[in-house]
Amino acid sequence: MKGSEKKIIYVKDTGSTIFEEAYFVIRRGVDERAPRPTENDMVQEATRIITQNGAAYPATRRRTRRIARLITFLAGAVTAASFFGGAWLLSLL
Repeated sequence: MKGSEKKIIYVKDTGSTIFEEAYFVIRRGVDERAPRPTENDMVQEATRIITQNGAAYPATRRRTRRIARLITFLAGAVTAASFFGGAWLLSLL
């Protein structure tokens, strides 16, 4: 690309169980008057993004499975209670 400049951050050995390496492309239009972030600031931001997106996936998946199991259990309990409650009421007649 002629005349194109991209600022990229490369993070190796992220410490994540999912990501081995990460590349971050800095947005265009970032206010040039703002204080320039240090390399440490950029690495901290990259680490934050990796932690939020990488670690959240398995936890969210486990939570979804737990909720699905709970809903299934509650539906079964309500069905059983309705059935036996109805049978009990019929036995009183």
